[in-house]
Amino acid sequence: MPRPYALRDEIADHRCDTLAGKAREPADGTIAWIGKGAPRVQGVPHASRMDRLPALQWEDSFVRNHQHHHHRFDSQSSEPGAEMECSRGCPYHCTFCAKDNFRDSYRKRPPAVILQELDGLLRQGVEYIYFIDEIYLPDRYLLEQFVERSFRFGIQTRIDLWNERMLKLLGQAGCVSVEAGVESITPEGRQSLDKNCRMSTEDLTLDLLAYHAFPLLASAFAAHRRRMRTRRSG
Repeated sequence: MPRPYALRDEIADHRCDTLAGKAREPADGTIAWIGKGAPRVQGVPHASRMDRLPALQWEDSFVRNHQHHHHRFDSQSSEPGAEMECSRGCPYHCTFCAKDNFRDSYRKRPPAVILQELDGLLRQGVEYIYFIDEIYLPDRYLLEQFVERSFRFGIQTRIDLWNERMLKLLGQAGCVSVEAGVESITPEGRQSLDKNCRMSTEDLTLDLLAYHAFPLLASAFAAHRRRMRTRRSG
């Protein structure tokens, strides 16, 4: 009788024999239950090779019925929305983030695959796309390609990674929603969270307030000795 396995984290490119319960031993990144004993954890959470994953394709009916426009506040639309990813993981190691336990290493998809998947969704009538990347890093080539296409999108990023020219290009490409992690309004607070922020508080404030091409939601923590609570302002 095949032993039951529970896969941890990303399973898109896990071995089929493990998924089918035919393997003698579980692949790295799985939790194996053996008989009636305690579960045995083997390996670390599995991380997919993003450069090997193909463009996703969806049935027309599925796309047509997906009306949700995640994190969009600029307007309401009756046209379909969708979610995509350009990357997984994050190159930063902020102390409060759970990504170290789940999606640690930063990995990008090939631009050609991203555009293939995007063009497929646009042909199916999608108007808005939310990029679900843990952090959307500036990418001039992709943004220039987005400019040539007619759609709107939202991202999650760090505002200190974007200069004025790239923020302008981001708006021109169709971005209508940005969630930016600031986390603290003081240099000391950001340092305590290992933000490694490139900007001063004044520069962050100017960038957050100066660009009105898209709604922007900034997250910040108010630090206390025994607790830390989250405050958000848009």
